Amino acid sequence: FRAECLLQFCDFNAAISNYEFALSLTDKDIAEEWKRRLGFIHLLYSQCMYDEHKYNEALSEVELALKSEPNNFSYQCRRLNYLLALKRHKECFAQVQCIFDSNEPTAEMYILRA
Repeated sequence: FRAECLLQFCDFNAAISNYEFALSLTDKDIAEEWKRRLGFIHLLYSQCMYDEHKYNEALSEVELALKSEPNNFSYQCRRLNYLLALKRHKECFAQVQCIFDSNEPTAEMYILRA
């Protein structure tokens, strides 16, 4: 795949474009798997943006990742982390509640809520 090669060169924008194009051509059987993969690429890209202190861009990318898997606990926690970096505390409280509403409660979640 061309998109996989672009990922190895960390060209996330081009890889995302190639995946989106390929996704538009695939049948429904494998489309869900490719959507999850595309979400993961958005997550990787968001981490790169975060490492470069581009918190707004990181937040935008992780929100795109959440569109592919809205109940993914890791993606939701990453979004919370980016909101904290942006000092958007009211949204952080809402995100914690969203995490509780969309996942089975665990010990980690209660610690997060505290």
